[in-house]
Amino acid sequence: MSDYPKSRDRPHGRCYRYWDKLPAWRTLTSRGRDLVMSVMRAYHPDNPNSFELSDGVVAALLDCSHNTARKTVADCIERGWFILERTGGTGGSTHTRSRVVSLSHWETATRKSERNRYKHWQPQGGWVCPYVLASYSGERRKKKRPTPQKMRCAEMPKT
Repeated sequence: MSDYPKSRDRPHGRCYRYWDKLPAWRTLTSRGRDLVMSVMRAYHPDNPNSFELSDGVVAALLDCSHNTARKTVADCIERGWFILERTGGTGGSTHTRSRVVSLSHWETATRKSERNRYKHWQPQGGWVCPYVLASYSGERRKKKRPTPQKMRCAEMPKT
C-alpha cells in the first residue's frame, strides 16, 4: 500500500510567493509563520474552519513558552491571518475554554471569507523598518566591495 495520500486527502492550504512582499507576512515572526503554515496544513474543506489554539497547544507546537505562544497567536490575529471566533482563558469564567480561531481566507458557518484581510494590513503609524521596505519593492541592497587603493609610483615607499 502506498504512503502517498489519496486525492481527497491532499492539502488545500497553500503558501504563495507574493506573500513575501506583504507587510503582514514580512513583519510576522518566524514562529508566527510556522503557526500560520501549521494551521493551513490542518485545514481541509470537508472539515469546519475552526481550530482550538490554546496557549499550551501552540507552545507545544512551536516549542516555546506560553507567553510567546499567546503573543504569536495575537500577532497572527492582528495581521489578519486568523479571525478570533471564541476567546479562551486560564482564569475566571473562561478558564476551561480554549481559544478558537479560523483562517480568514476561508468561510465558516457564521461568516463569509475575508480573502484580502491580510493583504491590506499595515503596521500602526505606517512605519516599517527600511530593510523590510527594501524587501517589499524587491530591491536588493548591494554591498560595496572595498576597492584597493592604487598607489601611484611617486607615492610608493622607497626601499
